[in-house]
Order: sequence, then C-alpha cells, then structure tokens
Amino acid sequence: MYDFGSNGYLRTTLGLRYVYGFDIDNEHVDPDGLYAYFAHSDKQIERDIDLKTLVESGVLKNLSVRVRYAEHSFTGDSVQQLRVITEYPFDFF
Repeated sequence: MYDFGSNGYLRTTLGLRYVYGFDIDNEHVDPDGLYAYFAHSDKQIERDIDLKTLVESGVLKNLSVRVRYAEHSFTGDSVQQLRVITEYPFDFF
C-alpha cells in the first residue's frame, strides 16, 4: 500500500496485489456451481490494483471512492473487472 499523503481534505492511496495458485485440488468442486467454470484450471493468477480517495474533513467526511481493476487468469482464459466502490459510514446509534 502506498500512501500519497494528505492535503488536509483528501487522502489518496494505491494498493497492488498479486496472488498465484498452483496444483489446485478440484476434486470437491460442485460441477453445477459458480466456481466450476474455473475448476478445470491447474493454476490461477489474480492481479489487483486499487486507487482510493478518502475525504478527511467537511460535510462528506469519511466518504471514500475506490477504483479497482482486477484480473483473474487461469489456464486458457481470463476475467477482467473494473469496479467503482463507494463507502460512507452511517451512525445509527
């Protein structure tokens, strides 16, 4: 995680992740389940990049917006996703 620092109002961070799996035991995967599409693979790789900005003061304090690019590669195919994730805490009690 790299922190770009704060200007008193916004804080921006960058995160990178790399996950590698191999010799995967697919014996117990439900052939009709959601994961069955990936089960034929003997190795899988996931790469993620997160860029997040957090509002530190003002009316929108603690609001954050994160842009995430994720790529999940497996033998012979891959899936890419681009997500925009917004978080805002609410105090109910």
